[in-house]
Amino acid sequence: MAGIAEVPKPNPSNLNAIGDFIELECLRRADKNVSALDITRIMEREAEQMSQDAVMVYVRDSIKDLEARISNIGNRGAIYPFQIDSTGGLIEYRMDVEDSDRMIYLFMVLCTRMNMKNDRKHATHDAAVLFEQLCREVCVRLWGGNSDDRVKAIVFGTGRLVEGSNDHDLLDKGTFSEAVNKLCKDLREGVGFDAKSKGPITAKDGKLDVVVWRSFADERNGQLIGFGQCKTGTNWEADLMKLRPDDFFSKWARQHPTVLPTRLYFVTDRVIERWYDRSRDGGVLLDRCRIMEYCVDLPPLLMENISAWVVAAAKKHGLQIV
Repeated sequence: MAGIAEVPKPNPSNLNAIGDFIELECLRRADKNVSALDITRIMEREAEQMSQDAVMVYVRDSIKDLEARISNIGNRGAIYPFQIDSTGGLIEYRMDVEDSDRMIYLFMVLCTRMNMKNDRKHATHDAAVLFEQLCREVCVRLWGGNSDDRVKAIVFGTGRLVEGSNDHDLLDKGTFSEAVNKLCKDLREGVGFDAKSKGPITAKDGKLDVVVWRSFADERNGQLIGFGQCKTGTNWEADLMKLRPDDFFSKWARQHPTVLPTRLYFVTDRVIERWYDRSRDGGVLLDRCRIMEYCVDLPPLLMENISAWVVAAAKKHGLQIV
């Protein structure tokens, strides 16, 4: 990834990148809007001798996806913070949308297009940790929780290893074996940690980032459990098949769960192509728009931290978000 200022090449596989570029270009301009012609002219420099008309086709197709983002998010969760005029020729950043909705969406755009190896920490917050915490909240709502104490969710990944976290539902910081023991106790599945390999334990999270479950009053095993991975950036496809609940329990627990957890795969990216194949490989695929649909009534502290990160990251990259 070349960074947030990279101009995507016009081709069918880059429609999501072109869409993100259009959104970010709105934030680079004082009037908070950009036209399809503006984007076409910028992209012509990367078009490798393509005609303006040919480039415009890709720009128009990407704008159609921006319109699809609105419908894909729906009207039950956060609101898409951009609007497209009736001709599809002008895209504008919506200042009338609630700050929380704008911050959540911009957080995921920036986490996709910024370099998440060396540019992920801003305002003392780590974007990977924040995204796992956001996905935890989405899990709770996806499982029908939020106001239902039968639904529990924890962060098992990077966020568990960060000291000073304000999320009181995170697993205690400690060794991987302790984390697995606590997970088995909370789920009432797997009995406890039992590494089948006799070598040194180097795992930090076993490819598992978030866990969600819905319990029953009888407190018996056999519950609706979800195991999720959370990925920022654009290089997430190679990891689609790495989280296997069966393998996780085979490698790290004494017993298999009564019912295998459902696999969840969270990405900050917007996914357009090969949805079926990627869903088959990764499980229930939650891209940026699906995540937005379940971002409602988020904890104030999480929103405060995400907003602080977005403001600092945007300022560094010359984006005008307020």
